[in-house]
Amino acid sequence: MDTVSIYIAMAALVISLGSFVFSVMSWRESHRPIITVRITTEKGPDEGGSPVEIVVENCGNRPAKNIRLVIDKRELEQALIQPQGHQMRRKIEQCFNDETFIPVLEPGKFTTSYFGYFGEDEHATWKYKSIIHVYAHYQSLKGRSFTDSMPIWLVDAKGFALGWWGEPKKL
Repeated sequence: MDTVSIYIAMAALVISLGSFVFSVMSWRESHRPIITVRITTEKGPDEGGSPVEIVVENCGNRPAKNIRLVIDKRELEQALIQPQGHQMRRKIEQCFNDETFIPVLEPGKFTTSYFGYFGEDEHATWKYKSIIHVYAHYQSLKGRSFTDSMPIWLVDAKGFALGWWGEPKKL
């Protein structure tokens, strides 16, 4: 066997190993739970106040377990209007405490929780147009841990540019 053949064989081996590692990494990234966090509202700001819900959804193709939401307390403090100890504020803060978690969330499923109120009255909970960063810590069923960060823009969720003609069309 000549030297050129050895180099070609070695190059083929390196390419094959690289391809194998890339395939395994791609498979692990695409075959896992993917947790997203967003907010939703029922009415727009032009229709009066609007209750807000936080939505935790598994967009991946595997179940997620032990889902916990975490937020920087200073960031939360800057975005909230209601004072410490207020009932509505306590319900929001409960979404991020150490005791609260979602045991299991199947692929394609979501769960929601109370997340305050948009408005210009005494019930308003959030400084409109504030941004908070929520971290979702969770595991696969086999115990592999993940952390994803999502910015939450505290605005009505119907129109991304804060305007719309009517009900969104289903594509």
